[in-house]
Amino acid sequence: MISGLAFVAYFAYDAHVFTPGKKINLKRDLVLGLIFLVLLFVTAYVSKFVNK
Repeated sequence: MISGLAFVAYFAYDAHVFTPGKKINLKRDLVLGLIFLVLLFVTAYVSKFVNK
């Protein structure tokens, strides 16, 4: 459930990054993207134990 929310949040952020007319800050976007991916993997790992 939580990993699904993290996935949706990541794609919502991804869509926000590529809106035309916005200046793209690659360093900040890379850090935020990595945080979302780490959150996704951590929640998937934790849910594996919770759902046992």
